[in-house]
Amino acid sequence: EFRRVLFRSIELNLRDNSPVAVKVYNMLGQEIVSRNYGMTPTGNNILQLDMNSVPPGMYLCNITAGAYTLTKNIVIQR
Repeated sequence: EFRRVLFRSIELNLRDNSPVAVKVYNMLGQEIVSRNYGMTPTGNNILQLDMNSVPPGMYLCNITAGAYTLTKNIVIQR
């Protein structure tokens, strides 16, 4: 269950220990941020994501936890 995506963090609740990875793409489909968090424990987790170098705009955030994948639109504002 993914709860929210913030400017610098992602909060998620994992049912099982799972490998977690996050990739952010611009609207042209180019990968601009990639972060592998490795094996992440069961329960609530807050993952830090450095978006300081990303210019304002709309992006796609792809979050993978084990076999589960979620893609969300995110907006970076300054």
